[in-house]
Amino acid sequence: MDHCLVVTKEDRKDDPRGTEEGNLCHAKELPSDLVTETDQKVEALIISSLKEKYPTHR
Repeated sequence: MDHCLVVTKEDRKDDPRGTEEGNLCHAKELPSDLVTETDQKVEALIISSLKEKYPTHR
């Protein structure tokens, strides 16, 4: 978990607007459960960094 925090904090330094200006992409199962572009970007960043750090983990 610490690795994920480090990665997201580093990314936030590069693009601090992400937390304030995330654009709505779509609602998940409920209309109140929104997913922003920032959410998707951070998720992809964490997944790719974990795959890099632990390439043999499945």
